[in-house]
Amino acid sequence: MSLFLETRKRIEATAEQIEATNKAVEATNIAVGSLTRKVGDMVEKLVGEGNLVDQFRELGHKVKTHSRHKKFGEKGTAENGEIDLFMEDGDVAILVEVKTTLKMDDVIEHIERI
Repeated sequence: MSLFLETRKRIEATAEQIEATNKAVEATNIAVGSLTRKVGDMVEKLVGEGNLVDQFRELGHKVKTHSRHKKFGEKGTAENGEIDLFMEDGDVAILVEVKTTLKMDDVIEHIERI
């Protein structure tokens, strides 16, 4: 077999391996994304059902109204979003954002949004 044909076969085999690896990576990304969403939903549910409103009241906050998944801003703009838990007493608003992992960038983004 000529060197050219041997090289061509190796390149084709490598291309097939790369394609298989790309498919495996894509499937893994989908699975991890799904798991991350499920964990996030579970943490939000635990916080929501963990009676966080009552805990803030026990700390002395006179929470009169509250809502979960409070949307704000105009849809499609940079100034829109959703707060996981919004509480207020007429003078003070408390906004709770639930994260499974917290980074400083998350805090800065939250502050900029509000």
